Amino acid sequence: MKHIIICGMLGLALASCNDTTNEVEYDAAEQDYTPTTEVNSQPMEMEDSTALTGDMTYSEHFDAALASLDADHASEAADHMQMGISALMSEGVNMEGTAHQEFKTVVEQLEDANSRLRAGEATDREQLQTLITQAEEMVQR
Repeated sequence: MKHIIICGMLGLALASCNDTTNEVEYDAAEQDYTPTTEVNSQPMEMEDSTALTGDMTYSEHFDAALASLDADHASEAADHMQMGISALMSEGVNMEGTAHQEFKTVVEQLEDANSRLRAGEATDREQLQTLITQAEEMVQR
């Protein structure tokens, strides 16, 4: 029984491998058009992708937070601080060892300062600026 099935499959395989070419003419009206996805042949630069998404860098968020703090807009400053901290953490994800521990400590201090800012407590701008600078320097190493 196995031999019959194998011979049948072999016969089908040989029949489908016919060397004759079948040329079929297609009428343009009969062709089925399917939408295709076009691929941009130009590479997208980093500035372009940032402009498309409207994302700000951690540095820009921190600058906006300090400017909002100077203008006595604490909730807006806290929002920018939170977005800056999130962006900063994604930049520092590849840190290892003591650098990672130091970075983690500074981020925790930034989060504490942000919680105080969100609660409406007085926040020392110079201390906040120092923490931001420390965190940015750690990421840039």
